[in-house]
Amino acid sequence: MFTAEQWNRIDFEGALVSMHFPGFQQFNRASSFGFTGWVTPKAGSSSYQLRLDAPNEYPYGKPDLCVVSPQVLWMHGGHRSINSLGTTHSYHTWGNAPDGSIRICHTSGWDPSMTCVQVLLKSIIWLEAYSIHLRMGATIAEIIDSFEEYYMIWSSPLLL
Repeated sequence: MFTAEQWNRIDFEGALVSMHFPGFQQFNRASSFGFTGWVTPKAGSSSYQLRLDAPNEYPYGKPDLCVVSPQVLWMHGGHRSINSLGTTHSYHTWGNAPDGSIRICHTSGWDPSMTCVQVLLKSIIWLEAYSIHLRMGATIAEIIDSFEEYYMIWSSPLLL
């Protein structure tokens, strides 16, 4: 059961997600709320359904971010799934949710100032990296590290 303060925050989160992710739908349950929607990465041709589940203690508790469709995410070459790896830094995952979908690691330290939009933005980065992984074979961590290096180079004050 949510407090009045939490309902205000849930309404705020809903407005933010509607603005930045208009294709996502909000759901409310007695002890949690969240969002679900589809994303097609620019680097790939497949679409992925995401589900963000915020816990009863939100915003103090960290939400889960899952890829729910397809439920099994195959690795480069198709011989093994990311789901079978469990929690791994190399693929930025926190193991599987109770329904078997993979949970994406979106932050190492959650605090109440963070928003669901920030979490969903991380999912876009993860799905872009996953699409590149499928083509090239590098781990998601390696690909995200290369994204960060690229961003640091192109946002340098010397280039602005």
